[in-house]
Amino acid sequence: MNVRWFNRAWVRVSLTLVLMALILAWVGPVSIWDTINSSRPGPLLLSLLFTPGVIGIKTLRWLLLARTQGPISFQEALRSYLAGLTLAVLTPLAAGEAGRGLFVRTGDRAGLTGKVVLDKLVDLSTVSIFAGIGLTLTEEPAVRAVGVVIFSGVFVAWGGMLGLLPKLEVPIAGADGGWLTSFRISAIVSGLTSTPRSQLALNMALSLAGFTIFYSQAFVLLLAFWSEAPLTVVPYFPIITLSTILPIAIGGVGIREWTAILLLRRFGVAESVAFNTFFTHFVVVQLLPALAGAAIISSFHREVSD
Repeated sequence: MNVRWFNRAWVRVSLTLVLMALILAWVGPVSIWDTINSSRPGPLLLSLLFTPGVIGIKTLRWLLLARTQGPISFQEALRSYLAGLTLAVLTPLAAGEAGRGLFVRTGDRAGLTGKVVLDKLVDLSTVSIFAGIGLTLTEEPAVRAVGVVIFSGVFVAWGGMLGLLPKLEVPIAGADGGWLTSFRISAIVSGLTSTPRSQLALNMALSLAGFTIFYSQAFVLLLAFWSEAPLTVVPYFPIITLSTILPIAIGGVGIREWTAILLLRRFGVAESVAFNTFFTHFVVVQLLPALAGAAIISSFHREVSD
């Protein structure tokens, strides 16, 4: 085991525990428990039905991208996606998800890594679009202006991706050699840039649909803990998602919940409600699938060893 990585991992584990301890001290464990006890089971159970939709759309996006590199079944795409999700939860900036292609048995794995990078860029831009919309709905003119800039900038970036990425394929492929070959950089970049425009546009559309389901699920969970939650809080959910980019906690735990607590106070959302909503959302849509991914990684490792 890499000792340096181990030490950094334990730093992040420690920071995660500190953040959660501060939340417990701030909100109060009794308040958190009372909110759980008074939650409504109907919306809680309903929220679980959204998870297959979220995972299914993400898997479909990955499947369509991976098939541009070689044949792959939906089952294998699901296995590799869940394995990548496990690595994403454990690594800073979800960088481990770049290893998703390692769990695909056929195709150029370096090229598949490029597809993962493209997939994550689309994810980031989609969340930024939703966040931009949320910021434009605030009362502060300066914040609204930032929202407009983000929203417009992402659409310009999407247009650039659709227009420029295919054109970059030939020059980069021709630059193969030296350190580019040694580290498979050209193959990774080729995987990133070789996606047809129609495929990229479809991935963007599916990403918008997937995150719509994702944030709908979060709102259903909010209703489980507070039946009078206003729909106007939903545009602010992407800002909570973006907060987890900070690479200081495992799976963004603690960062996500603190952001929710502080951001949603303006809508009268109780601190215990905000905490329970977004911690539960993390559990049902990331942690539980990541546990399945951990089992897949273990099984894959045994198959390779045999």
